[in-house]
Parts: sequence; structure tokens; C-alpha cells
Amino acid sequence: MFAQLGKHIFQGLKAPHAWGETNAARYGKISLINGKDIIQYTGEDLSEIDLSLRYSVEFCDPAEEITALKQSMKLSKILPFIGGDGTVIGNFVITGIEVTNEKFSPTGQMEAATVSLKLLEYAYGKKIKVVKNRANTSATTAAPAIEPMPELSEQQTGMALESASPVIEPPAVAVLSPANEIAKDLSKGAKLVAKAKKIAADAKKGINTAAQAVHEVRKVANSAKQLYTTVKNKVENTVKLAERLSDLPGSLDETISYAENLSRVDNLTDTSVLQNNVNQLSESADKVKDASARVIAFSATREK
Repeated sequence: MFAQLGKHIFQGLKAPHAWGETNAARYGKISLINGKDIIQYTGEDLSEIDLSLRYSVEFCDPAEEITALKQSMKLSKILPFIGGDGTVIGNFVITGIEVTNEKFSPTGQMEAATVSLKLLEYAYGKKIKVVKNRANTSATTAAPAIEPMPELSEQQTGMALESASPVIEPPAVAVLSPANEIAKDLSKGAKLVAKAKKIAADAKKGINTAAQAVHEVRKVANSAKQLYTTVKNKVENTVKLAERLSDLPGSLDETISYAENLSRVDNLTDTSVLQNNVNQLSESADKVKDASARVIAFSATREK
């Protein structure tokens, strides 16, 4: 995973292809008679980040991705921004979304678009502490120093605050263990595989055309590939889980391979081929489920 903004995950082909960041400092001017002004540091400006993204039906649903981003902006969601290596970049709100449509289907559905995403740092919840002036500073105004306050809970930081009223003694935030997250992702993956099986079965019965089935299976398989890839990364990056596992990474590689093959499948004249390939993905996903039994059991513990 490249990065995650709230629940918006940027990974693989959905990762930004350009990233701009603005950081600035503020200085006040103090006028002197018969001399140049003196400047004094008064604090930092809020950081701004510009992300350039491209969405295409080849690997996601562009309309769905853009709608989700717009929803976060309209609800003034405060979104934690975390790098793929676990680095916390900060809390941000979305202040602007510029969409350039590149391609439409014959029926008018968006098939490709570029998105310019504008983020502004959310720094509310930091307290100001007055410190003594530096020895060489002529100004009489004390320079403020920033001290971080405790993190706000998800419920409290769900929307940007409309008033300046501080939150008193926010409750501790419960952190899900990596095993819990993996168990949930595996459950989502199983549902995607079941969906692919149903699409292939419907095509076999003639409910959908082969072309429709291929299009739908490609979308589902691509989502499954991304999800299982995320699971694999979480497993490899969690030492204690990795120690309890031996065959899960290999099973995930096999499932990812089958999902990738299906995500590239082209028009077929025989739906039996499609059904066989989906069955292979299903059998591989079952192996992942069996191999992950110890992960799910481990998720019931409090170990990190």
C-alpha cells in the first residue's frame, strides 16, 4: 500500500502519480524608527498537500472512487493520512476535488478520469505554551511553542469542528490488532470470490452474455487481487503473526495469481472456460481460508 487517507486507500494503480506539498512559516514585522523592520517568528502555517490521481475501469470504478472522496469533503471529515510504511503524515481535510473526465462508455458511464485532490492540515487540538523570549530578540511579545494534546477519538474527529470549544479529556482510542484487520479483509475477499462464482454461473445459464460476465468478473477479480495483496502485506509486516504462519503467504500468492489472470481475461465464446478459471480462484481462496484459521484465532487475543 502506498498510503491511506481515512478509508481511502491509495495502492497499486490507484496510487498518486504526483504529490505536491506546501509548508510555510509566519513572521510578524515590528517597525523601527530610522531603521529596517525587525521580523519575529510567530508560528507555522497549515500544511497543504496536492495529490494527482488517475482512475480507470481497468482497475477500479472511477465514479465510485470519486463519489467517496466527495462525500468525505462534503461531510468535512477529518482524515488521518498514513504512509504505506506506517508513517503518520498528519490529519487532513479535503478542501478541493478537480475531476477531468477522460473516457466514457457508449452509455455515458465514466471509464477514466484524472483527479486533483487538495488537502489542508487539521491542527485543532494543539495547545499553545508561552515561552521566554530569546536573548537576542528585541520584541516584547513571547513566541508561542506548540505542544501536541492527546489524540481525539474517531467519533470526536469525524467532522471538522464548527466552534473553537476545546474537547475536555478525550477518551482513549481503541486500536484494532493487525489480526482483526486481516480477518476482516479475508472475509471481504471470500465475498468477492463468491460474487465472481455467481457471475460465472449466471453466464453459464445464459442469464448474462459472455461479454457481460467477462467485464463483471474482471472488476471483481481486480478488487480481490488488491484485497488479498493488502492481506499479504499486513501478514508480512506483522512479525508475531508471521511467526505463527507457514503456508498462508504461499496460498495468498496463488490466489493473487488466479485473481490477476481473471482480471485480464478477454472476451470468451465459451463460458465454461470462465467458470473453470473462477472455480480455480475459489479453490485457492479456500486454501487461504484454511491457512488463515490460526490468524482468526489469534485475532481473539489482545496481542499486537
